[in-house]
Amino acid sequence: LGEAYTVRVDVSPQLPRVLAEPGDLEAMLINLATNSRDAMAEAGHGVLSISATVVGAPEASTAAPDLPGGEWVRIVVADTGVGMDPEVLERAMEPFFTTKPLGRGTGLGLALAREFAERSGGLLRIESVPGSGTRASLFLHPASEAGPAAATDASVARTVKNTLSHRAGPAGNIHAPG
Repeated sequence: LGEAYTVRVDVSPQLPRVLAEPGDLEAMLINLATNSRDAMAEAGHGVLSISATVVGAPEASTAAPDLPGGEWVRIVVADTGVGMDPEVLERAMEPFFTTKPLGRGTGLGLALAREFAERSGGLLRIESVPGSGTRASLFLHPASEAGPAAATDASVARTVKNTLSHRAGPAGNIHAPG
């Protein structure tokens, strides 16, 4: 991501595994982090935060009360970039829609992230405020909910750690517990 940005990670190694292809989860995280980096580049600096929690369980907070029933793992990639106005936000997940200059983006990053979420039985939500940044929330089912028939699952903690260690840049700008 570069030295001008701080990466903060709050992902417990005790999170349940999620129903998702590990390589696809990594690609989705890279897409979201790249979009965040580009938005923060326009601002000149910034903080990228990646967190994950379990929501929807009876003992969990009401962080996502409108989700279909059951337990979900919510992965949040948030930045302090330039944010999006409501018109851009409405189109942000359309294939080939981009606000980047010619040659800098394909307009596929968020569309592919949404497609990954849906293919994995989850959903992707994007919230943004101009001048304040953007927050992408990916909701995936824990692998334990699928029982033994689950074709594949991914460790969120391991995927985030591996993605950051290979792609985020100097370790000095990554802040993670433990």
